[in-house]
Amino acid sequence: MAVKQALLSGVALAGIAGFLALTPAQLNAQSNTVTIDADDIGGVVTGPAGPEAGVWVIAETTELGTKMAKMVATDDLGRYVLPDLPKAHYKVWVRGYGLVDSLKVDSEPGKQLNLTAVKAPNEAAAAQYYPAIYWYSMVKVPGTDQFPGTGPQGNGINTAVKSQGEFLDIAKTNGCVGCHQLGNQATRTIPTALGHFNNGYEAWTRRIQSGQASPIMVNNMERMGTQAGLKMFGDWTDRVALGELPSAKPSRPQGIERNAVITVWDWSSPRAYLHDAAASDKRNPTVNANGLIFGATENSTDDVPVFDPKTNKAFTVKLQVRDPKTPSEADSIVLRRLRTTATTSSGIRTPSRTASTTMDRAGSCTQPASVRRPIQTSARPDQAIPRRRCSRWHSRVASSKCMTRRRRSSR
Repeated sequence: MAVKQALLSGVALAGIAGFLALTPAQLNAQSNTVTIDADDIGGVVTGPAGPEAGVWVIAETTELGTKMAKMVATDDLGRYVLPDLPKAHYKVWVRGYGLVDSLKVDSEPGKQLNLTAVKAPNEAAAAQYYPAIYWYSMVKVPGTDQFPGTGPQGNGINTAVKSQGEFLDIAKTNGCVGCHQLGNQATRTIPTALGHFNNGYEAWTRRIQSGQASPIMVNNMERMGTQAGLKMFGDWTDRVALGELPSAKPSRPQGIERNAVITVWDWSSPRAYLHDAAASDKRNPTVNANGLIFGATENSTDDVPVFDPKTNKAFTVKLQVRDPKTPSEADSIVLRRLRTTATTSSGIRTPSRTASTTMDRAGSCTQPASVRRPIQTSARPDQAIPRRRCSRWHSRVASSKCMTRRRRSSR
């Protein structure tokens, strides 16, 4: 089945989204049957009240070298088609608003598969599948009467924040969410591995000091006002822990939204993370169509993850630095201090920091990187190293290996 595809990218996954070329997805409008090819899986989803419209059918496999999942939505009669599946064994199940995940069923391309949706037993169970923003909307921001901020000796809001709008800009747009979403299960709850805390305020005080990107989290919290920010986020997770749910409920996909086909791959390393990915020239998204996708791993590794959506294969390219003696990100004063409290991942070796990646009109990948200057240790281990010795210089670093590998592998 022909699928017109457009490239997208994500932090933890590489994704391809497409729209079925036929309307609606080779479904027989006169009945509840579907027509499939040898590389499709299709069928009908029903629930306690009959056909389930606007729910997702997910097919996942680990047999392709890189874990892959493809997702489609059902039509008004509960029909679906999962198109263009590589030959493999798949686990297939139903997910949707108002439901909980159905049992995973084994299937293969070329087979008809009818599925049974499972209604959520209660509102709390249903809410676990809501988009992160619905949970994040539960955050109670300071009222308009709290601005301008009066600082740590006053209301805890940074004195540089003059209005609630400026505060919301940091909380919703130009702060933590510039790197990752807030409101997903990982952020609206406090993991037990983080430790025991008497309240959310204590937990968030500890949370923002964790990991390689802790300085960024600490800085963004201070932009709002550390005391006010910790109180706000702590109150949020405390209320979630007590069972409070979002006041609004998401609607299921409607109209042409149901024609979308989403393919995602779980790539890179379990010990690294993707901060950015480049699949095309943003000015001309037809560049590098179905070609290699390049990731940027920020502080986690110097191995640039590369993924080929045609073959479902992933590999890495070592990002070079000019001076092999360039100090690691792990040697920064902040991370060296945090290691004394066991808050960072072990084995961090990142002489360069690549937070983003871009692709030009020729399809060449460029990694803008910051490189740390040599660090002069202080006479006493408890003395802070002056900030100027920890400064970075920025340069446009184009990895020749990255570009060469891409051109060799491009088809």
